Amino acid sequence: MTAAHLLAKLGKEAVQPRKVGSVWRKAAISAKNIARLRKTGEFEWLDSISEKKEEKERPPKGHKHDRLKVELEKQRAEKMANMSKLVAEYRQKKNDSNVSALDRLVLTKKQLRQKSRGA
Repeated sequence: MTAAHLLAKLGKEAVQPRKVGSVWRKAAISAKNIARLRKTGEFEWLDSISEKKEEKERPPKGHKHDRLKVELEKQRAEKMANMSKLVAEYRQKKNDSNVSALDRLVLTKKQLRQKSRGA
């Protein structure tokens, strides 16, 4: 049976793929034959079916590091504002060790660390 007869018999179903159960079936008429029939002009309604929908043009997404740059800079600025306080606390903690001056002269670095941790 020729494509024109199939198209006349089946109508729009011959042109479009269809889902039977959970399986998709091909169109009864190939795209090549549909194009040939469209050129002849017999079936004018084929032009309306084959038109593709226009997709909305989205702006480019960009790189992740560019999108997060402003937020990360803000976080860094907040952390840097607290940095002098944190350094002062760290130095105070280091100086307030429970190791005497005599121990500092006699013990090795490893022994000093262990003693300052309380081990």
